[in-house]
Amino acid sequence: MSIPVKPTRQAHSLLDKHCSIFTSEIFAIYQAALIASKSKGKFCICTDSQSAIDAVKNFTNKSVLVTYVRDLLTKHANKMKLIELADSVAKSIHEEPDLCFDALEKADLKHLIKQYVHNKSLLKWNEYVHHYAAINPTRAKPIYTTNSKHSDILLFTRLRLGHTQITHDYLLNNGNGSCCICRTSRTSVKHILDACPQFTNTRRRMFDTALPSKLLTNITSSNISTISNFLITCNIAHLI
Repeated sequence: MSIPVKPTRQAHSLLDKHCSIFTSEIFAIYQAALIASKSKGKFCICTDSQSAIDAVKNFTNKSVLVTYVRDLLTKHANKMKLIELADSVAKSIHEEPDLCFDALEKADLKHLIKQYVHNKSLLKWNEYVHHYAAINPTRAKPIYTTNSKHSDILLFTRLRLGHTQITHDYLLNNGNGSCCICRTSRTSVKHILDACPQFTNTRRRMFDTALPSKLLTNITSSNISTISNFLITCNIAHLI
């Protein structure tokens, strides 16, 4: 007797919402194996999930559900076999009644916990008032291009983090935090790049009406070199 196994979208949606497609497939195979183990006769459990079959064959796979399936198939080797079912045949059982179970694999739990921690951290990050939080609101890991010079990447990174010599020098020299270039405004990365009057002509020539600080939000070789050229032209690269 053949037992076709193909969780439909409706059945998958009725499992725990954090279950992966793989968990749905392997759990369906497990339930079929349970039914076969408790029934008289010999059975073929048919699935179109190659990943599920590969997982069962791989004895290094320690997934709980995969282990359960493997144990049942081994214990009842004389009465049940797991075979791959052609996808066209598998699709024909979509109209069959759905059986729904409360299943959650270890990998699904790990993914759920990881996602929960990430969302909580992102929420706190969005509430954090800081220069870098505005530059990188999603907390994405910076990936720098290999064709950018190390010295340019260093300047770009320091500006993104907001930790530069020109913006923190007053902390070491008991200053009041005013810009050491124009002496008229409080120093910051945005002030140096976007507003310091000493660099107005250079800023207009290179960026027109755009704000140089906007380039810090997008890590590209072009933005890295453009910011570096601006700092060098303004003769302040050594102060970053």
